[in-house]
Amino acid sequence: MVLGALIAGAVALIVRIPTLRLKGDYLAIATLGVSEIIRILIINGGDLTNGAAGILGIPAFYQLANGVFLCSYHNYFNHQFLAQPNWTSNLVSS
Repeated sequence: MVLGALIAGAVALIVRIPTLRLKGDYLAIATLGVSEIIRILIINGGDLTNGAAGILGIPAFYQLANGVFLCSYHNYFNHQFLAQPNWTSNLVSS
């Protein structure tokens, strides 16, 4: 995760240098252009991303038991939260 943050920071620095003086719509267009460049690099990533086939060998996280557990957990705690008499006061702290 730290490596991903460092890569994102490096890309942001590379984008910032040529777009430092842009404002408004021009900055938005430049940002969209960079995101399209990154998308095309990922799609055509060759051996790194395996192109359009995607990265292979990633184990599947979702299994039926995990889904049942997460749904039960979510429903139980939502019921506990909504059963409180003043549940709306918990949404916004003042």
